Amino acid sequence: MPHFAFEDCLLKHYIRKEVWLPFCRERLRKIRATSSRNPRRMRYFTFCAVGALDVLLLDRERVLRRSNNDEFDTVFFFDKDREAIIETQKRIPGANGFPGDFARVVMQADVGDDELALRVLTDERDTHEVREKQMQRAQLGDFIESFPFDVVNLDVEQYLYRPKEQLPGILTNAIRKIFKWQKRDGLGSNKKPFTLDEFTLMFTTRVGPADLPDEYISYLRDHCIEKNLVEFQELTIPFQKKSGGRAPADFFANDFDGAFTLAVPKSLSELALEQDWYIDDVKGILVFQFDRPFADGTYRMLHMVMSISRQQPPEEKRAPGQKVQAALSAHKNTIVKLFEADVISVEALVQGAMEVALKTDLQELFKHRERYYKPAAE
Repeated sequence: MPHFAFEDCLLKHYIRKEVWLPFCRERLRKIRATSSRNPRRMRYFTFCAVGALDVLLLDRERVLRRSNNDEFDTVFFFDKDREAIIETQKRIPGANGFPGDFARVVMQADVGDDELALRVLTDERDTHEVREKQMQRAQLGDFIESFPFDVVNLDVEQYLYRPKEQLPGILTNAIRKIFKWQKRDGLGSNKKPFTLDEFTLMFTTRVGPADLPDEYISYLRDHCIEKNLVEFQELTIPFQKKSGGRAPADFFANDFDGAFTLAVPKSLSELALEQDWYIDDVKGILVFQFDRPFADGTYRMLHMVMSISRQQPPEEKRAPGQKVQAALSAHKNTIVKLFEADVISVEALVQGAMEVALKTDLQELFKHRERYYKPAAE
């Protein structure tokens, strides 16, 4: 049976099994706690790739529950084109796939008017380009209507920031939209309406690139690090430890990877707070990293996972200028934990008995996938 890119990577499987799975189990427990009778099934958004191993792991562990027709109808995913969608759906039948570049599709939504002007534009000419645009808008409308999700797994594995994009970059703005749409009313699998007070976010990005324009470096250095050092004196000692005694500018100049892995999670915390959410400070943001081989050496993957809560009362029930002190306090505590905690090296964990166990589990997961799809022998 063919395996797809990085399917055999034990470092990535560690993230799936030892990081994503426990967080998803906890999210399911909280869903069930809200309704002991006929609780709704967990809704999961992911970039699962054709192999769909994260979905299948959650299925095997009974975190995701299929429909009565044995379909993954509470799973939603993006992939590059319709052919990839079809191949993925062979492995997770009934899942909802959306083709295209995620960030660019999301950013087609009109500012302040996401639900309107997404379907057919009757005043446009009937050309191939117009029909394609209309189809894309219809798909975007379907995607928006799928919200909210209990777990959002943005396993995009690309750069968060790209040198040719103006700050803050298209992916950051797409995540802004996600935070906004997570506040929509939903209809659960039990046919009951629901809203989310919290959800789980997993986010994966490549560290870098090192040639980021000055406006990006200035934002990460001045706003995400320097500003916090000024505001919170208790960060001085842990920052000195992380930076090797360097000032923020020298930290970026001499240890870009280390500075990046501190600044980017802090930026996510700011983004959540801006959109009327906040990161639960009990665990804060857990940050994992590992290196992958590349033609010219290696590149570093950064995996972040966190629980995100809605500010209470929400913005529509607050007077102008009112702040939610509990959210501000949790935001500060999350920042302190980021500065104090070490980034977790996955390579150091995937050794000995853990390496053997992961190999065995991954082979079992491949076999589990054959329950739904077993391609013909070559």
